[in-house]
Amino acid sequence: MPLPSWSRAVLAEDWQQGGFGLYIHWPFCEAKCPYCDFNSHVRREIDQSRWLRAYLSEIDRYAALLPGRVLNTVFFGGGTPSLMDPEVVGATLERVRQAWPVANDLEVTLEANPGSVEAGRFRGYAGAGVSRVSMGIQALNDTDLRRLGRIHSLAEATQAFDIARETFDRVSFDLIYARQDQSLRDWQAELGEALAMAVDHLSLYQLTIEQGTAFGDRYAKGGLRGLPEDDLSADMYDATQEMCEAAGMGAYEISNHARPGAESRHNLIYWRYGDYAGIGPGAHGRITLDGQRRATEAWANPEKWLEAVGRGCAEKAQAAISPTDQADEYLMMGLRLRSGIDLDRHAALAGKPLPIYGDGSNVRDWLYVEDHADALLLAVEKGTVGRSYNIGGENERSNLELVKTLCAILDRMRPRDAGSYADQITFVTDRPGHDARYAIDPARIREELGWRPSVTVEEGLEKTVAWYLDNEPWWRALQDRQGVGERLGVKA
Repeated sequence: MPLPSWSRAVLAEDWQQGGFGLYIHWPFCEAKCPYCDFNSHVRREIDQSRWLRAYLSEIDRYAALLPGRVLNTVFFGGGTPSLMDPEVVGATLERVRQAWPVANDLEVTLEANPGSVEAGRFRGYAGAGVSRVSMGIQALNDTDLRRLGRIHSLAEATQAFDIARETFDRVSFDLIYARQDQSLRDWQAELGEALAMAVDHLSLYQLTIEQGTAFGDRYAKGGLRGLPEDDLSADMYDATQEMCEAAGMGAYEISNHARPGAESRHNLIYWRYGDYAGIGPGAHGRITLDGQRRATEAWANPEKWLEAVGRGCAEKAQAAISPTDQADEYLMMGLRLRSGIDLDRHAALAGKPLPIYGDGSNVRDWLYVEDHADALLLAVEKGTVGRSYNIGGENERSNLELVKTLCAILDRMRPRDAGSYADQITFVTDRPGHDARYAIDPARIREELGWRPSVTVEEGLEKTVAWYLDNEPWWRALQDRQGVGERLGVKA
């Protein structure tokens, strides 16, 4: 059956439950870390004025697509955004404020590496409107920093962090654990140092070996030795949760810890399945246009991305997301959070389910409602008093066959943007006592009164669907009544 109007409205504005953010990708680093599989590149020379013009162009394009929205967050990710000139960041944020109304508490985050910062640059970012810095420190000893391919020392990291803490109210930093030859005691000591340093937020990630990285190639050749076994990694994770919780920085997401109120609001937009525009090479986005959530993906190669911007659009692809896929995405993102997901929202995203008892094999005799009414009138007018007449359509179909036929009709008469109405079919436990087959023998009314159904079951279904589509205000009011749509017969 078609989605009720209230459900379509929920889907059209669903993004508001997560908010609206802007992600800006700076694709350049001074060096490529061996564990990193992000879209990052090393370039000797970068024309930052050209990149600024490209960012402004894409901001203008998205502002035209998504006008009037209140922007909650901006996130400069990478790569190493702290390689951006503060003037580029400032001009970008100025255009952002011109493009959308911004929240009074707009969060602007910039990722930084300790090896690329100094006091003047951080103050420049703060003056441009950056309110939060996330630093990729990754380890608190020089030996492991070298193993991870980091270009900064612990002393440089500490100095950079002190500068950031003096400049910004909100500062986060990343650490990687489950590293080569790291013991549980080693990690507990390092985490204790990190918690003593922390301002309000920590991102704590287990080292993962990704294909296509230098670590991945080394691991495949048996050259990456000393990685912890799964049990030790699990112990490290448990210790992380316990120590952070005790320090007042409990996990609000799988790998992210914060003091209450200091959570990354931008990342929460992802995890709560809001809308976000992705700008920059390889950036992905989720945007709702005309009530349909769409996935966007930009060209990954920096030079190709710039060329595409020059042609008017940097998107490599944009595609509608089916209700089923939206529900799956919301589930996968939301289950990362301690707060979990809203089951009613998940059901709405998926499309209201079409529950079928058992496996749908129960057979019934189906009859178009107007044929039923005509048969009743005929029996009253011409039937013999005291004689009974069975009224049946001679249209036996299983429950599953009937629902699939109904969905096919709807796919043709009111097609969805993506997928089929049959995607909403679910199976529920059959009620006790249901007959496997319930058929009607209409021989008497056929032979004595000359009655036969005027339409087949398929024709009757099509007439029924057409009527409901033409009379939406009638059934819309019914949807608002208490108890409508609830499954009956499930309570003892």
